Amino acid sequence: ILGAACIVYSPDKPEGINIAGKQLAILIMPVIFALTSLDLEKYQLHLCKFFAFTCTLTILYLYADALRVILYFHLPMSSLFSLIFMNHNFCLPIDIHATYMSLYVAFAIIIFSYCLSFEKKTSAKYFYVACICILSIGLLQLSSRAVFIALLLVINIAFPLLLFKGKKRVRFSIISLGLSLALFFVISNIDAFKVRYFNELKKDLANKAELVEINEPR
Repeated sequence: ILGAACIVYSPDKPEGINIAGKQLAILIMPVIFALTSLDLEKYQLHLCKFFAFTCTLTILYLYADALRVILYFHLPMSSLFSLIFMNHNFCLPIDIHATYMSLYVAFAIIIFSYCLSFEKKTSAKYFYVACICILSIGLLQLSSRAVFIALLLVINIAFPLLLFKGKKRVRFSIISLGLSLALFFVISNIDAFKVRYFNELKKDLANKAELVEINEPR
């Protein structure tokens, strides 16, 4: 109601309606969950997997669009891993904020990691691993430091402590830590990622104002 009142008052009503449309899920989803007769507890994992799979398809689409741009403008393939196709530029074709998309991708990685941990079918395991790899590369490309750090904490600390015991906990910890180190190796060896994840993080944490080059009000 407040949003509708603000749109009526706003001098830029088309933009207000556009923003309200993007945020409509905040209003619609609770109503759907309240009115549906679907047994959500029974199908919650299926719904989560469907969500995670759509995130995987979205990342593939974003890479396909980036490759289309590279080929159209005859850019070198190495430009894919440059600032031109990172962060907000990467998710520009779907008009979603890079941090929001990173949150969706991180949630999808957690869902597939959970499914992978308890899956017995070999073919399904390969599928989950492939999706996790695609999503992980996409998360690096989106370059949201906050989401990346949060995901590492969830996978390396929360997962082993909450889901596993004994040898399974140790094995999962070793695997997750190994994958995390592999991601750090990739970041440290690609200049654009190194600038985004390491250099800019140092600026964010700097106490001296002169080290901050961009006037960031946050």
